[in-house]
Amino acid sequence: MRLIGKTRIFIGDNVTILNNARLETIREWKGTILNGILKIGDNTSIEQSCHIVSAKEIEIGHDSVFSAYVYVSDCAHGYDIGDSIMDSQLDIKPVKIGNHCFVGIGSCIMPGVSLGDNVVVGANSVVTKSFSDNCMIAGSPAKMIKKYDEATRIWVKC
Repeated sequence: MRLIGKTRIFIGDNVTILNNARLETIREWKGTILNGILKIGDNTSIEQSCHIVSAKEIEIGHDSVFSAYVYVSDCAHGYDIGDSIMDSQLDIKPVKIGNHCFVGIGSCIMPGVSLGDNVVVGANSVVTKSFSDNCMIAGSPAKMIKKYDEATRIWVKC
């Protein structure tokens, strides 16, 4: 496991983080102080080879599972033609993931996304927008495929 900026990474109780995970907070980028923060709630599992990077703030709720090879970031490189992408400024938007969420293998959660509680993200999904509580999302870009009906207590296709 690799921790970068560990003084700004806050891990709750009973959190499992498996091999080759990379958790990082960006303190500074191209002369701008960022002081990214990463918060992981209690009883959450981060499986092998996950990469989570924060330039501002990523908050992950409790009792969530991130399958292997999941990528979560609150920042993305801008790009001006003719410039090196590594010289570009970052586009930064906080990410919030609710409680009791499941993020399928190989999924990406992009800057500015907020997921409510009890959200299931299908394998290999690219999440580019926010979703409310109690839904299943999948695809690239991800879209809602099911919503939990609390009255009938079943998942309903969208």
